[in-house]
Amino acid sequence: MTVRHLGSEVLKLAHAKLKPLGFSKNGQTFSRNRHEYVERFLILGSQWNSGDEPWLFSVEVGVFFPDVPPLAGAKGFWKHCHAVGNAVRLVHESAHGFEVRSTNIEAIAADVVATIESASDALPALLGPVKPRAMKQLISPLPVPNNWSV
Repeated sequence: MTVRHLGSEVLKLAHAKLKPLGFSKNGQTFSRNRHEYVERFLILGSQWNSGDEPWLFSVEVGVFFPDVPPLAGAKGFWKHCHAVGNAVRLVHESAHGFEVRSTNIEAIAADVVATIESASDALPALLGPVKPRAMKQLISPLPVPNNWSV
């Protein structure tokens, strides 16, 4: 089993649990419409992956406001995000990645789902200053710094 295949298996298992919650999957990104915004979660492989186990990755979170134009010059996942950050940091206040091996695929997929669910729950409380900045074509970090206001 190649490390790329390990990531594909995690995505497949996570999607099976996230789809009933309203998430769609496009490539390595899970998205869900939350009416005022779209939440997006990208499974991002590490630049340090060697081709051998484990396959290292992070879960990035993005928020897009459908009634605000996309940010000029942004590409890929970030093209449709007005705010971005590390999903684990939203939940635990410290960013760390995931390490999947052929022996822990199901456990890591469950951790990814739990991280996405928890980050999704945390987002509404963080978005107060984000939309006004997006309307000015400014991207915001997630979590938003404590000293930011609308």
